[in-house]
Amino acid sequence: MSDCYSELGTTLRDDDFSGLRWLPWVGKHYDKTKFLIVGRNHHDADDEDRNFTRKFVCEQGICGHHTTPFIDTLHEIIVDDEMTKEQLWSSVAFHNLVLRSVPDNCPTDDDMCKGWKSLKVLIKTLKPTFCLVCFTSRKYVDHAFPKNRRRKILNGAYPKIACFGETLLAFIRTDPWDEPEKVNPIEWSDFLTNDPDCKEHFVRWRNQAKQIAS
Repeated sequence: MSDCYSELGTTLRDDDFSGLRWLPWVGKHYDKTKFLIVGRNHHDADDEDRNFTRKFVCEQGICGHHTTPFIDTLHEIIVDDEMTKEQLWSSVAFHNLVLRSVPDNCPTDDDMCKGWKSLKVLIKTLKPTFCLVCFTSRKYVDHAFPKNRRRKILNGAYPKIACFGETLLAFIRTDPWDEPEKVNPIEWSDFLTNDPDCKEHFVRWRNQAKQIAS
């Protein structure tokens, strides 16, 4: 496992994530930032390997082995020129919403419902102050967070803001699975940097992450 990951991660143990098929990645500096990133689904995961998500981050997020369009787009949105991949991943937690591998990248409604329920439990466990959800689909988001606040259309999608307890959730578009050419990382980065609800959390995280020794 990468040096960016702490076997403790927080004061939590793996047993605290018993409801999840795959254990979440928890960067060793997560407790300083409380920044959780949520993807949609794995498409070629080993369902029997509980460490698959952690290995995914190590191999594709940090080391860049066989990187995916999702990881590339995410990096372009949230990493600036002064931040390394190691600083990024050591300062966040990461979890994919859907609790099974989805080879065709088309999760069912039941997949999403189960995923939202598990995410809400994970949020209560990890206690993030900011959660970046990497999709915006109304079909997926509105059912789970009916009181979300929709922003002006951006890059073909509607950014959304929601709250769950003390956690602010921002829903942005990073879905290169279908139409990667339509995802504009600069526009989404600007949204996170300037949105009145997001900017305090996002800019503070960036500044904290860049203080971490690579």
